[in-house]
Amino acid sequence: MVSRAAFLSAPPSKAAVVASGTDFPDALAASSLAGHLNAPILLTDPKSLSNETANELNRLDANAIFVIGGNKAVSHNVENEIRATHPSATITRLAGSTRFDTAHSIYNELATLGAKPQTAIISTGFNFADALSISPYSYMQSAPFFLSSQSGLDEASLNTLRNFQTAIIVGGEQAVPTSVEQQLKSIGVSTVRIQGTTRYETSLEIGKFTLNNLSLDPSSVVYATGANFPDALSGSALAGINKTVLLLAQNDSSPTISASSMLPNVESVYVLGGQNAIGPATFNAISSSFGLSDREYVPQPTPNPQPEPDKPQPNPNNPVYGTHKAGQFCKKADLNKTDHDTRNGKLIVCKVANGDKQPRWHYV
Repeated sequence: MVSRAAFLSAPPSKAAVVASGTDFPDALAASSLAGHLNAPILLTDPKSLSNETANELNRLDANAIFVIGGNKAVSHNVENEIRATHPSATITRLAGSTRFDTAHSIYNELATLGAKPQTAIISTGFNFADALSISPYSYMQSAPFFLSSQSGLDEASLNTLRNFQTAIIVGGEQAVPTSVEQQLKSIGVSTVRIQGTTRYETSLEIGKFTLNNLSLDPSSVVYATGANFPDALSGSALAGINKTVLLLAQNDSSPTISASSMLPNVESVYVLGGQNAIGPATFNAISSSFGLSDREYVPQPTPNPQPEPDKPQPNPNNPVYGTHKAGQFCKKADLNKTDHDTRNGKLIVCKVANGDKQPRWHYV
């Protein structure tokens, strides 16, 4: 769904990046490659090609497909399935013996494709949060990731980094040790570290840096949970295509909720994942912060509800479900018509509310 939102039609490159949806380093490191190709990042089950990804590759008419990671990340079976369904496509696997080597292989492919980034991104290879937030920057600038361990950067990465002018270090010293700054200084690479007390504060600081450094004034913004990685992995392409930032949120008190002050012209907010990822209260806090009209239903305890005799009411034993969801677009022909939300049975109506440009289903 993220790919469809980012690419209404096939990108000119007809390219796609496929990575594992069960681990984060490969897909994160691939954001620079996807950005250079103007392509989506699609996630798959490691053992067999996920149906949704297979369908999206077909919709995009992909003829240049990059498989990221070794056999444990994306099995040969997945690669063979892609080859079978796209016999005329060029399929390239980028992999190394470790996640650090895979990130380096992605950079080498970037160089082969003619990309000449001047800025590199340094993040830990063992946690995802900070790298998720900087991934749209990587996408927009084709800025490659180099992964650090607690002992610093490996020799191969350092040798390659001699080609760069600047390195952005994301996260605090617990994530990327100070020795990395010393390593980079020794080879003449200037550094800037972006960090906060929590991953959510770091996400906000990375957002500010991205907006200021790239002189962006976006009309949209992307939110994802900071507690897990899959939704945001694909979200780097959506944010990158829209030249905006990806912000992590935990709850309605997360510091990123107030990001509307640094994004004054946002008209559309993308929230990635279902209510288990971003709950209704957080969704509504984001919506309110940006002055948007859409709200999600927050379940409230209603002991012994008294049903209205002339109106069917949902209840746990006999819910009333319809065919639409609150927030979805609706047809002008359906204006003022009512239905029941497919997820919770609450009554919804098709209308144009304040902040809408076209009719949507809204909770009554």
